[in-house]
Amino acid sequence: LRRQRQMCIRDRIADVYRAINMPDKAQEVLEKYLREIENNAFGRRELAYLHLGQNRLDLAAKELEAAETLAPDDYSNRVLRASWLVRKGDLAEAEAAYRALVGEKTPAARYSGYRGLGNLLILEGRDRELIKIVAPLAEQFKKSGLPDLERTCHESLARAYLISGRTEAARNECRKAFAIDTGNTDFGNKRSVIHLRGLIHLASNRIDEAEITAGELKAFIEKGLNKKAIRLYDHLMGAIELKRKNFSRAVEYLERAERSLPYGRYEKAAWILDTLALTYFSSGDLEKAREKYEHITALTTGRLSYGDIYARAFYRLGQIHEKLGDKAKARENYAKFLELWKDADPGFSEVEDARKRLEVLGK
Repeated sequence: LRRQRQMCIRDRIADVYRAINMPDKAQEVLEKYLREIENNAFGRRELAYLHLGQNRLDLAAKELEAAETLAPDDYSNRVLRASWLVRKGDLAEAEAAYRALVGEKTPAARYSGYRGLGNLLILEGRDRELIKIVAPLAEQFKKSGLPDLERTCHESLARAYLISGRTEAARNECRKAFAIDTGNTDFGNKRSVIHLRGLIHLASNRIDEAEITAGELKAFIEKGLNKKAIRLYDHLMGAIELKRKNFSRAVEYLERAERSLPYGRYEKAAWILDTLALTYFSSGDLEKAREKYEHITALTTGRLSYGDIYARAFYRLGQIHEKLGDKAKARENYAKFLELWKDADPGFSEVEDARKRLEVLGK
């Protein structure tokens, strides 16, 4: 028990170093524990994930193999192995690994499998399949008395419906997610759902309702302990100003939101970068837009939960390079986007547009 507490403390210290973008110090903390106190699978996985975030795939694989040797039956190793496969680009193998986890009896293992599989399906534009899988899962978790997992399912469904343009269905799933009491994690969960509700209003062109929701979100955040969560409000207001074509105001909000993002376990997350990149693109600042979209495509762990944003960044980069007259780079990025979305659901306008542009550029 004492060693477990020491490991947790060291892990939290490493998290702090990650959050302030000092990964080498985080590595030093973890390696010292493993060397001087106890060599265990949890510590090896944490070190593997750190290397994964730094795009050191070979070192991540080495640490993961060590974790698998120390705890061969621990499903957490398989979850991390699947994430490593996604980063390596072996998406078919990653999908097989996640589907194997889905077949486990342990609820936590099953949930990890479903979550990873859902992220992978979104990366490939397969939102309909995600919805088909997750919809009955929410009811299963409800019957099992697992409200946190039930809520996560409804929020995942809301995001999937939003991505596919089904805003009324997304709004309905948001209502379900908000209504679930998840105990100690309830405040942060509701904060996330309010933010999502505002984005859904925007996607429906209900700008006034989105602004009312932003005010509700700000008041909600101010009641909590995590004041830095105000980045959610800044992001939503930036998206609102973008919708109104008030580009300078949008940039002000979104740059402030980006500055407040920690690096942490998931580095700079893709969702704020994406809205900021789109603002630059819409305002005609193609160089800044290119910089942000390239940042998104260079993300490691920070894009695992935002596969649609990662994939679409290549489409946007294709457009930008085409506008800037670089046909070779335009072709490269359109091709990368189409490779990721080769099995995407029908109806995504970007897919057909990218195909047409790639054909023209190839002539």
